[in-house]
Formats: sequence, structure tokens, C-alpha cells
Amino acid sequence: MKMNYLLHIIILLEIFVILSVSANMIIGMTNLLTMAQAAFFAIGAYTTAGLLITYNMDFLYVLPLIMIFSGLSALPISAAVLRGKNISGDYFMLITLGFQMIVYNLLYNWVEITNGPYGISGIPSPTFLYFIKLNTKQNFTIFSTLLTLAVILISNALMKSHYGTILKGIRDDEMSVKVLGKRPQLQKLKLFIISSAGAGLAGAVFAGYVRYIDPSSFNLDQTILILTAVLIGGSGSKISGPITGALFVIIPFEFLRFLGIPNYFSANLTQIIYGLLIILLMFIRPWGIAGEERSI
Repeated sequence: MKMNYLLHIIILLEIFVILSVSANMIIGMTNLLTMAQAAFFAIGAYTTAGLLITYNMDFLYVLPLIMIFSGLSALPISAAVLRGKNISGDYFMLITLGFQMIVYNLLYNWVEITNGPYGISGIPSPTFLYFIKLNTKQNFTIFSTLLTLAVILISNALMKSHYGTILKGIRDDEMSVKVLGKRPQLQKLKLFIISSAGAGLAGAVFAGYVRYIDPSSFNLDQTILILTAVLIGGSGSKISGPITGALFVIIPFEFLRFLGIPNYFSANLTQIIYGLLIILLMFIRPWGIAGEERSI
């Protein structure tokens, strides 16, 4: 029983690492604050549930489809931003916040498709490569660990690539990048689509693991938790930042369970802890626990 609980924590932590790493791409590399990560997380989860229930598809095909669909779902935001001819922090944050609210309300009220507040249950246990059944915590932990490592390595390679250098230039001195003819606006939108695809991937893993999803897992509070992980861990090109932040988001809540604190109170207490951590970090390490130090 203790081993199963430990594996459960590891899987949840790895899902949150994927979410934090994907959010850090757009927040840490472009200084754009997105409020829609939970929306793309939901799109990935609900689409995965539909594919598994309707077609019983193998995860080998589900995961790339989810990433493509989640990335395409970011296009309405991209189109709105392009129409505005400018990507300022406040403008982008408000658009993504509106998208988050739209997705959540669709999940809650479109009962014919999402089953509304009752959620979707009975999601089949996924398979990978057709013969690897992910119906045990041990198998799912191995799968999620390998997938999380792949996401970390790909993200790290992206940030250290020529494209990552351009993004750092956009973050630190956008005008100089414009002089070089690199079109900062287009580069930001490309990265936002990649970040959205990563959040959708986390949603696919979440739906395949818990096998029951409902709108409460994808509300604005979830987006704030993702942002908290990025801010506490440290945004930027160092991949250790969002990983550290994910640890600080998942571990305290689980630790409170062992103190015998009721769930309805522990959730509020956890938010108080996160708020205090953010306030303290703004004074002590405004770039985060493991983030790259730079002028704020």
C-alpha cells in the first residue's frame, strides 16, 4: 500500500513537471504570462478520454494526436494577438485568461459532450505499443518517467538551440532582435503553440492515469498552481527551475495529509503556504529557487 501511494505521488509529480516545463517555455523565455495552461491541460485530457472510450486507441497514436490538437487549439489566441499587431504582457494575459474561462465553462455546461460537472468516468486503461498495458501503477510510473525525461531533454535542447538563443534575445532586448529581422512576434506565437502542446500532453497522461476527469481539475486555480510552480522554481532557460517548482507544489499538499488535517482545510492551508513562499521569494530570490539570476 505504501509503495502504491509513493508511485501515485511520483506520477502526479511527473505530470506537474510536464505542465511546469511547458509553461516555463512561454513564461521564462518570452516574459509573457499565460493564464490558459489549465485550458490546454483540459483539452488534452478530455480529447484523450474521447479517443480511449470511443476507439480504444493505443497511446503511441494518442499522444502525438493530442499534442497536435492542443497546439492547434492555441491558434485562436494566436490569431487574436496577431490582429492586435502587438504582444504586450497585459494584452496577452487577458486573452489567455478569457480563453481559460471559455474552455472551463464549455466543460461545465456542454453536458452532451463533457457530461458537465459529473465528468467522464470509465476511461479505459491505455496501452503503449499495443502490448505494454498501463493498468498498474508500476507500469504507468515507468511510462510517465520515461515520457517526463523525454519532455525535459527536448525542452532543454530547445532552450540551448539557435532558436532558444533568439528567444533569450527577445526576452532581454526585443528591439535588437527586430533589427536582425527575426520577427519577435512570430517567434513568441510559435513558442506558445509548443507550450500549449506540452500542456495537452500532460492532460493525456493525466486522463490515462486517473481514468476519471471533471471540470474541477482544470479551473483557474489549476492555472495559478502551474504559475506558482514556475515562479517558485524560477523561470528562464534553466530546466531545473520548473522541476523544483513542481516539487514545491505537489509535496507540501501531500505532506499535510499525514498530519491528519481535513481535505477541505488542507487545500486552503496549502494555498496560504504557496502565497507566503511567493512573497518571501520576491524579497530573497526574485528569480526563483533554481532559476537563472537576472535583473528584475
